[in-house]
Amino acid sequence: MRLKEFCSEVSDLEVTLQNWDFTTRVSDIVRFAKARSKSFPFIFIDPTGWEPLAIKLITPILRLEPGEVLINLMTSWIRRFLTDETKHFERLLGSDLPRLRQLQGEEQEEELVRSYAAEVVKAGDFKYACTLPVLKSDQDAFHFHMIYATRHIRGVEVFKQTERSVIPFMHEARAKAQERRRVAQSGQYSVLPPEAKYKERRFTEFQLRNLEIAKNELIKMLRASEQVLFDDAWAKVMQHSAVMENDFRGWLSEWKSSSSLIFVNLDPGQKLPRKDAGQFLKWIER
Repeated sequence: MRLKEFCSEVSDLEVTLQNWDFTTRVSDIVRFAKARSKSFPFIFIDPTGWEPLAIKLITPILRLEPGEVLINLMTSWIRRFLTDETKHFERLLGSDLPRLRQLQGEEQEEELVRSYAAEVVKAGDFKYACTLPVLKSDQDAFHFHMIYATRHIRGVEVFKQTERSVIPFMHEARAKAQERRRVAQSGQYSVLPPEAKYKERRFTEFQLRNLEIAKNELIKMLRASEQVLFDDAWAKVMQHSAVMENDFRGWLSEWKSSSSLIFVNLDPGQKLPRKDAGQFLKWIER
């Protein structure tokens, strides 16, 4: 269906197309987003290269409130030039750039994503930021990372729901791509499904590291306070990519069983806390 035909079918939809250079039209974008009093801007920034993602440049967009932002950070390109001092990566990574330039390989990539996400949160006064890496179809490496920033815990919930669907789809697509390459090289088809021969290391190792980081951060959070609101603990953990709610709840159950954790203000018969219920977690040092 053509765009014009689609728009005629949806009476409440208004579409404005502009052939603009994004970097010179930030103020126009902000003005457009504010033109309607009841709008909720969801901004997707998918640039060519990294210069359009300079924090100072996009700060007016990040500060739209209400509003959320989804950014495509081309980490595979950025890593290639990160040590080149003629490139102005301080515009993306701020004062953290010297530290990042000292790192290597996968650690450098993962840290630069965390650093840029932190800059986005700070500039836009967001409360939460979630990230999701996307693997290259033909290499065991990440091509880019999606960075999502929101001011409401409901945004984190929706992002994690999407993440749960996207990750299996990504692996399925890569398994089929690997199968096509094997057939092209050998001329022989396998009786096994593509998933049976699927090879991948990068994402699994990334996930294991994130699980460990999230678990340690949660323990630190619990130890630092008399008690922690369940919602805050949930959001802390869920901002880590590839860490799912089952992981979080599994840790809580494990610590509860070992008497390292107490649940506060649960309803009769309730086994685990839930969000929006004013329930708390209390760490017990042993």
